[in-house]
Amino acid sequence: MKNRFIIVIFISLLFSSALQSGVPLFPDPATVTADTACRDTSVCLTGNPFNLNLLCRPTGGIYYGSPAILGGQFNPVSANIGANLVKHGFIQGIDTIVCCTFTISVADTVYPAGLIHGQGGVCRQGTEIYSIDKVINATSYIWSFSGGPLSDTITNIPSLTLNFNSAFNSGLLRVRGMRDLCAGQGVPSEGFFIQVHPGPVASVRNVNDSINLTDNVCKNERCHYYVVEELAGYKWTVEHGRIVGDSLSRNVAVDWGGAEGSGILQVEVADQYGCSASSLRNVTILSGTAPAPSLVWLFGANMLVCSDSTVNSYQWYNDNVLIQGATKRYYLADTGNRKCYNVQTCLDACCNTSEPFCFFPSSAIGEPASGEIRVFPNPAGDWVILRVASQEVQPGQVALFNQYGILVMGTDVAGCEVQINLTGLPRGLYIIRYLNKQGRIYFSRIIKL
Repeated sequence: MKNRFIIVIFISLLFSSALQSGVPLFPDPATVTADTACRDTSVCLTGNPFNLNLLCRPTGGIYYGSPAILGGQFNPVSANIGANLVKHGFIQGIDTIVCCTFTISVADTVYPAGLIHGQGGVCRQGTEIYSIDKVINATSYIWSFSGGPLSDTITNIPSLTLNFNSAFNSGLLRVRGMRDLCAGQGVPSEGFFIQVHPGPVASVRNVNDSINLTDNVCKNERCHYYVVEELAGYKWTVEHGRIVGDSLSRNVAVDWGGAEGSGILQVEVADQYGCSASSLRNVTILSGTAPAPSLVWLFGANMLVCSDSTVNSYQWYNDNVLIQGATKRYYLADTGNRKCYNVQTCLDACCNTSEPFCFFPSSAIGEPASGEIRVFPNPAGDWVILRVASQEVQPGQVALFNQYGILVMGTDVAGCEVQINLTGLPRGLYIIRYLNKQGRIYFSRIIKL
């Protein structure tokens, strides 16, 4: 009885206060207008409950339409993912006057990030693109890399472009999704290991001068160069000169131009990982003219002969080491020495060096063995045929010398045989030299009638 009495007194005071203030406890339906101040909003599923009166004016009344509503509170955890329609109204007797409806959009949390796609091995100074499949509910992506200056880099798309400059080392790349409404970030991807290869270094040296990095050469001088580092691939190019032989090998010979000025030798190299680099060597071409590179041929069992008899001086080398006192046009070589011989010829102050002459096993010295080449007819008249019997010794080069070691003619052998024209040559002994693609040298003697 006491509690009922208190409730009656409270209701009486409430009505008395309302009458004195002139404001009705329940608004008259005719005076309640649509609440144009109610507004839509978006929240995260993991967000805290909030007061719905923050979204509507006038405040008060009731809110309903979603299981997430408890009194005047909205709890996102209990809401449906997506749009939640909420109604706002006031009670009039046994009726509810609806003032407005509005939408609360509830965003789900970001899903875990998947696997990263891209190159696991890269070259320094290279550029690569890395990507993942779109992360559900993510509006942006946060990337990090343990091997370089990349910490919490944000992208709006599920990909990232990396330029691996000198500040990058090998490391793990990770990414996670993020949604603006949800403060927490998604689960990161597994670490994607990127091996950053430093790239090759190419040091170009002159065979005859391994100290200086530039050259002063005569016109038409032939120089031999090599790359110090052993790498997977080489490609040489030259300005104001001509590459002799293979431009894709570690070593190269260059015949410099016939005019004064500057020349450039460049090599592009690649390592086992496909990383590339290049190196330049600058050359100054002086006024003097060098004699043409000489040929070396074998006369008899062990006498090496220089083909050029017009120069001022000769100097023989064995494996690029100067042979003391070997300054004649002829040199008696040691056939048991498997190293190569060459001769430097000079005209005034300008010199050139011959291609190496190497002693191979006895089958490659003197007369050809095993029928690898045949020369017929012998004795010969106005012509002779050189036939290459084995496919492995093709293609090659043929040179014809007279008995004094003077080069008479030369030609290339592209097929299995070549006809050598002897018309106009005097009678006598001639030496045919055949150089195959492996660098082996064969000799045969013929007599012209």
